[in-house]
Amino acid sequence: MQKDSEQPSKKLFALEFGPKLLELKASYFERRQEEPAAFHSFSDKAETKWGTYADLLATSAHFGGKLAAEAQAAYSTLAFRAFEDQQPVMTRLGLHGRWGKAGYGLSYRSTGRGFVSTDNLWTEHSRDEGQVWGEYDLGLFRVRGAFGEMWEENSETHQVTLTKTTATSVYLNRPGWSAALSSSYSTAGDDDHIGQKTLAVTNGVSFAYRFASLFKLEPNLSFKQEWAPITRL
Repeated sequence: MQKDSEQPSKKLFALEFGPKLLELKASYFERRQEEPAAFHSFSDKAETKWGTYADLLATSAHFGGKLAAEAQAAYSTLAFRAFEDQQPVMTRLGLHGRWGKAGYGLSYRSTGRGFVSTDNLWTEHSRDEGQVWGEYDLGLFRVRGAFGEMWEENSETHQVTLTKTTATSVYLNRPGWSAALSSSYSTAGDDDHIGQKTLAVTNGVSFAYRFASLFKLEPNLSFKQEWAPITRL
Protein backbone atom coordinates (compact mmCIF):
# COMPACT_ATOMS: atom_id res chain seq x y z
CA MET A 1 0.00 0.00 0.00
CA GLN A 2 1.34 3.40 -0.98
CA LYS A 3 0.57 6.08 1.58
CA ASP A 4 2.26 8.98 -0.19
CA SER A 5 -0.35 11.70 -0.61
CA GLU A 6 0.98 12.53 -4.06
CA GLN A 7 0.50 8.99 -5.35
CA PRO A 8 -2.67 6.88 -5.67
CA SER A 9 -3.35 4.40 -2.91
CA LYS A 10 -3.67 0.87 -4.28
CA LYS A 11 -4.71 -2.43 -2.75
CA LEU A 12 -4.97 -5.86 -4.34
CA PHE A 13 -6.35 -9.12 -2.97
CA ALA A 14 -6.39 -12.48 -4.76
CA LEU A 15 -7.85 -15.83 -3.70
CA GLU A 16 -7.91 -19.12 -5.63
CA PHE A 17 -10.04 -22.21 -4.97
CA GLY A 18 -8.58 -25.33 -6.53
CA PRO A 19 -6.68 -25.46 -9.85
CA LYS A 20 -8.56 -22.94 -12.04
CA LEU A 21 -11.83 -23.86 -10.34
CA LEU A 22 -12.51 -20.34 -9.10
CA GLU A 23 -10.22 -17.35 -8.74
CA LEU A 24 -11.22 -14.09 -7.11
CA LYS A 25 -9.38 -10.79 -7.46
CA ALA A 26 -10.36 -7.60 -5.69
CA SER A 27 -8.63 -4.27 -6.28
CA TYR A 28 -9.04 -0.75 -4.95
CA PHE A 29 -7.25 2.52 -5.59
CA GLU A 30 -7.70 6.24 -5.06
CA ARG A 31 -6.74 9.07 -7.37
CA ARG A 32 -6.09 12.62 -6.29
CA GLN A 33 -7.51 15.26 -8.61
CA GLU A 34 -7.50 19.04 -8.62
CA GLU A 35 -10.92 20.46 -9.46
CA PRO A 36 -10.96 24.07 -10.73
CA ALA A 37 -12.42 26.59 -8.32
CA ALA A 38 -16.12 27.33 -8.76
CA PHE A 39 -17.14 30.51 -10.60
CA HIS A 40 -18.86 31.99 -7.52
CA SER A 41 -16.19 30.81 -5.09
CA PHE A 42 -14.31 33.37 -2.94
CA SER A 43 -11.10 31.40 -3.32
CA ASP A 44 -9.08 30.99 -6.49
CA LYS A 45 -7.47 27.80 -5.27
CA ALA A 46 -8.41 24.50 -6.85
CA GLU A 47 -10.34 22.06 -4.72
CA THR A 48 -8.67 18.73 -4.02
CA LYS A 49 -10.83 15.64 -4.39
CA TRP A 50 -10.10 11.96 -4.07
CA GLY A 51 -11.75 9.62 -6.57
CA THR A 52 -12.09 5.93 -5.80
CA TYR A 53 -12.20 2.83 -7.96
CA ALA A 54 -12.96 -0.68 -6.71
CA ASP A 55 -13.70 -3.89 -8.56
CA LEU A 56 -14.17 -7.59 -7.98
CA LEU A 57 -13.27 -10.10 -10.70
CA ALA A 58 -14.14 -13.82 -10.61
CA THR A 59 -12.77 -16.24 -13.21
CA SER A 60 -13.23 -19.97 -13.71
CA ALA A 61 -11.95 -22.39 -16.37
CA HIS A 62 -13.05 -25.95 -17.14
CA PHE A 63 -12.47 -28.75 -19.66
CA GLY A 64 -8.90 -27.79 -20.42
CA GLY A 65 -9.70 -24.26 -21.60
CA LYS A 66 -12.69 -25.26 -23.72
CA LEU A 67 -14.94 -23.22 -21.46
CA ALA A 68 -14.02 -20.26 -19.26
CA ALA A 69 -16.24 -17.80 -17.43
CA GLU A 70 -15.68 -14.30 -16.08
CA ALA A 71 -17.79 -12.06 -13.88
CA GLN A 72 -16.82 -8.54 -12.84
CA ALA A 73 -18.37 -5.73 -10.84
CA ALA A 74 -16.76 -2.29 -10.51
CA TYR A 75 -17.59 0.98 -8.74
CA SER A 76 -15.95 4.24 -9.80
CA THR A 77 -16.13 7.88 -8.68
CA LEU A 78 -13.08 9.15 -10.55
CA ALA A 79 -14.85 12.05 -12.29
CA PHE A 80 -15.65 15.58 -11.16
CA ARG A 81 -19.09 15.51 -12.72
CA ALA A 82 -21.82 14.37 -10.38
CA PHE A 83 -25.53 13.89 -11.02
CA GLU A 84 -28.36 12.95 -8.70
CA ASP A 85 -29.36 10.01 -10.88
CA GLN A 86 -25.87 8.72 -11.61
CA GLN A 87 -25.07 5.05 -11.02
CA PRO A 88 -21.28 4.70 -11.34
CA VAL A 89 -21.38 0.89 -11.44
CA MET A 90 -20.26 -1.50 -14.18
CA THR A 91 -21.09 -5.21 -14.29
CA ARG A 92 -19.80 -7.70 -16.84
CA LEU A 93 -20.41 -11.38 -17.61
CA GLY A 94 -18.59 -13.45 -20.21
CA LEU A 95 -18.09 -16.97 -21.51
CA HIS A 96 -15.35 -17.98 -23.94
CA GLY A 97 -13.36 -21.01 -24.97
CA ARG A 98 -11.40 -22.77 -27.67
CA TRP A 99 -11.94 -26.18 -29.24
CA GLY A 100 -9.12 -27.09 -31.59
CA LYS A 101 -8.80 -24.32 -34.16
CA ALA A 102 -12.17 -22.78 -33.31
CA GLY A 103 -12.77 -20.07 -30.72
CA TYR A 104 -16.10 -18.82 -29.42
CA GLY A 105 -17.61 -16.61 -26.78
CA LEU A 106 -20.35 -14.31 -25.62
CA SER A 107 -20.37 -11.31 -23.29
CA TYR A 108 -22.75 -8.90 -21.62
CA ARG A 109 -21.89 -5.55 -20.02
CA SER A 110 -24.00 -2.99 -18.17
CA THR A 111 -22.58 0.47 -17.45
CA GLY A 112 -24.31 3.10 -15.35
CA ARG A 113 -24.24 6.85 -15.91
CA GLY A 114 -21.24 8.52 -14.31
CA PHE A 115 -18.99 5.47 -14.34
CA VAL A 116 -15.36 6.27 -15.19
CA SER A 117 -12.98 3.57 -16.36
CA THR A 118 -9.32 3.39 -15.39
CA ASP A 119 -8.55 5.00 -18.79
CA ASN A 120 -10.61 8.09 -17.81
CA LEU A 121 -13.48 7.22 -20.18
CA TRP A 122 -16.62 8.80 -18.71
CA THR A 123 -20.05 7.23 -19.33
CA GLU A 124 -22.57 9.96 -20.11
CA HIS A 125 -25.58 7.70 -20.72
CA SER A 126 -26.42 4.34 -19.15
CA ARG A 127 -26.05 1.48 -21.60
CA ASP A 128 -26.23 -2.28 -21.89
CA GLU A 129 -24.38 -4.22 -24.56
CA GLY A 130 -24.06 -7.86 -25.55
CA GLN A 131 -21.98 -9.67 -28.14
CA VAL A 132 -21.61 -13.16 -29.60
CA TRP A 133 -18.44 -14.00 -31.54
CA GLY A 134 -16.66 -16.92 -33.16
CA GLU A 135 -13.32 -17.40 -34.92
CA TYR A 136 -11.40 -20.07 -36.78
CA ASP A 137 -7.67 -20.47 -37.37
CA LEU A 138 -6.89 -21.38 -41.00
CA GLY A 139 -3.13 -21.49 -40.52
CA LEU A 140 -2.02 -18.55 -42.64
CA PHE A 141 -4.69 -16.30 -41.17
CA ARG A 142 -7.48 -16.24 -38.59
CA VAL A 143 -11.09 -15.24 -39.36
CA ARG A 144 -13.42 -13.79 -36.74
CA GLY A 145 -17.11 -12.87 -36.91
CA ALA A 146 -19.20 -11.07 -34.31
CA PHE A 147 -22.73 -9.81 -33.76
CA GLY A 148 -23.64 -7.36 -31.02
CA GLU A 149 -26.41 -5.12 -29.73
CA MET A 150 -26.24 -2.03 -27.51
CA TRP A 151 -29.09 -0.28 -25.70
CA GLU A 152 -28.34 3.29 -24.60
CA GLU A 153 -30.77 5.49 -22.66
CA ASN A 154 -30.52 9.24 -23.08
CA SER A 155 -30.22 10.81 -19.63
CA GLU A 156 -32.29 13.86 -20.59
CA THR A 157 -35.06 12.45 -22.78
CA HIS A 158 -35.02 8.86 -21.45
CA GLN A 159 -35.23 7.67 -25.04
CA VAL A 160 -33.60 4.30 -25.70
CA THR A 161 -31.45 3.86 -28.82
CA LEU A 162 -30.75 0.36 -30.10
CA THR A 163 -27.58 -0.22 -32.11
CA LYS A 164 -26.99 -3.52 -33.92
CA THR A 165 -23.54 -4.31 -35.33
CA THR A 166 -22.22 -7.15 -37.47
CA ALA A 167 -18.45 -7.32 -37.88
CA THR A 168 -15.91 -9.49 -39.68
CA SER A 169 -12.14 -9.46 -39.17
CA VAL A 170 -9.15 -11.23 -40.72
CA TYR A 171 -5.86 -11.46 -38.80
CA LEU A 172 -2.44 -12.38 -40.21
CA ASN A 173 0.42 -13.09 -37.81
CA ARG A 174 4.05 -13.45 -38.79
CA PRO A 175 7.21 -13.57 -36.66
CA GLY A 176 8.14 -9.96 -37.40
CA TRP A 177 4.82 -8.36 -38.26
CA SER A 178 1.06 -8.75 -38.13
CA ALA A 179 -1.90 -7.24 -39.94
CA ALA A 180 -5.66 -7.03 -39.49
CA LEU A 181 -8.52 -6.23 -41.86
CA SER A 182 -11.91 -5.39 -40.38
CA SER A 183 -15.34 -4.45 -41.68
CA SER A 184 -18.58 -3.76 -39.81
CA TYR A 185 -22.15 -2.78 -40.58
CA SER A 186 -24.40 -1.20 -37.96
CA THR A 187 -27.87 0.30 -37.59
CA ALA A 188 -28.78 2.75 -34.84
CA GLY A 189 -32.19 4.09 -33.89
CA ASP A 190 -35.64 3.12 -32.66
CA ASP A 191 -37.17 -0.06 -34.09
CA ASP A 192 -40.60 1.63 -34.04
CA HIS A 193 -39.39 4.34 -36.43
CA ILE A 194 -37.50 2.65 -39.25
CA GLY A 195 -37.08 5.88 -41.18
CA GLN A 196 -35.23 7.55 -38.29
CA LYS A 197 -32.50 4.94 -38.21
CA THR A 198 -28.89 5.69 -39.05
CA LEU A 199 -26.82 3.21 -41.05
CA ALA A 200 -23.03 3.00 -40.86
CA VAL A 201 -20.28 1.02 -42.55
CA THR A 202 -16.75 0.97 -41.13
CA ASN A 203 -13.68 -0.50 -42.82
CA GLY A 204 -10.21 -0.55 -41.33
CA VAL A 205 -6.72 -1.95 -41.76
CA SER A 206 -3.89 -2.02 -39.23
CA PHE A 207 -0.30 -3.25 -39.17
CA ALA A 208 2.22 -3.95 -36.44
CA TYR A 209 5.96 -4.03 -37.12
CA ARG A 210 8.27 -5.31 -34.39
CA PHE A 211 11.77 -4.01 -35.08
CA ALA A 212 13.10 -4.99 -31.65
CA SER A 213 11.87 -6.20 -28.31
CA LEU A 214 11.52 -2.60 -27.09
CA PHE A 215 10.21 -0.93 -30.27
CA LYS A 216 7.01 -1.54 -32.21
CA LEU A 217 5.29 0.53 -34.90
CA GLU A 218 1.51 0.22 -35.35
CA PRO A 219 0.03 2.30 -38.20
CA ASN A 220 -3.72 1.97 -38.81
CA LEU A 221 -6.33 3.46 -41.09
CA SER A 222 -10.12 3.36 -40.83
CA PHE A 223 -12.98 4.81 -42.86
CA LYS A 224 -16.55 5.22 -41.61
CA GLN A 225 -19.60 6.25 -43.62
CA GLU A 226 -22.96 7.11 -42.05
CA TRP A 227 -26.23 7.95 -43.78
CA ALA A 228 -29.98 8.17 -43.22
CA PRO A 229 -32.08 5.77 -45.34
CA ILE A 230 -34.70 8.40 -46.26
CA THR A 231 -32.60 11.50 -46.94
CA ARG A 232 -29.44 9.64 -47.98
CA LEU A 233 -27.43 12.35 -46.25
